[in-house]
Amino acid sequence: LIPAAWFNLSVAQIVQQMRTYNSNTIATFAAAGAMPDYVQIGNEITQGMLFTNSAGAAIGLVSGSYNTSWSQLGQLMKAAVQGIQDAATTTGATMPKIIVHIDRGGDWATTEWFFDNLNYQGVPYDIIGESYYPFYQGSTTNLNICLSNAAVRYGKPIIVAETAFPYTNNFPTSWTNNGASLYGYPPTKAGQVSFIASVAKIVRGVPNQLGAGVFYWGTEYQAVNGVNEAGYNTSSFFDAGGN
Repeated sequence: LIPAAWFNLSVAQIVQQMRTYNSNTIATFAAAGAMPDYVQIGNEITQGMLFTNSAGAAIGLVSGSYNTSWSQLGQLMKAAVQGIQDAATTTGATMPKIIVHIDRGGDWATTEWFFDNLNYQGVPYDIIGESYYPFYQGSTTNLNICLSNAAVRYGKPIIVAETAFPYTNNFPTSWTNNGASLYGYPPTKAGQVSFIASVAKIVRGVPNQLGAGVFYWGTEYQAVNGVNEAGYNTSSFFDAGGN
């Protein structure tokens, strides 16, 4: 959603704010001696970003192909990248690698739709990021198809930007996809290890050595009273006793 301070701005003004915000943010990191090597423009942006302003306009909410909403998302993302470049140039730092992250690791059709449209808009980026949770995005077979096809079609390094798997059967019932299995991996410690090894093998086997790595979500999670962790404490690398 659009930040409250930007709510009454025009599309052109919001685009400018994207450039300024990203420039200021990265310059602040650089000034603190913590210039990032990678910057992800948005989190799981399959639907876009900065959806609605005070005029009710769908600023960066995308649908269809090559339409106004894609043009506006393209402007927003190009402005963000330019802001990061501004900060790198001003501070003399190396330009971070740009990651574009969606949540369709097991869905090649949507991945192709998204990145074809993004490329049509001329958005510069270095790395494709995909979230992949088997309980949301399907089997490891689908992951392999999606990552392999993306590597061949786009020629970019690919990361699994988020993944997780439960070590216990005390996980949210929604994770079984209305009764479907977890694709042959049992919700046990050994099953978690087996799942992670399978994902790593798929990423390592991405064509043209474009599989660039895996990030696990909620590795350190522990159940905390009063905190909604959406069940991800059951997929951490530590059991309920912190082991």
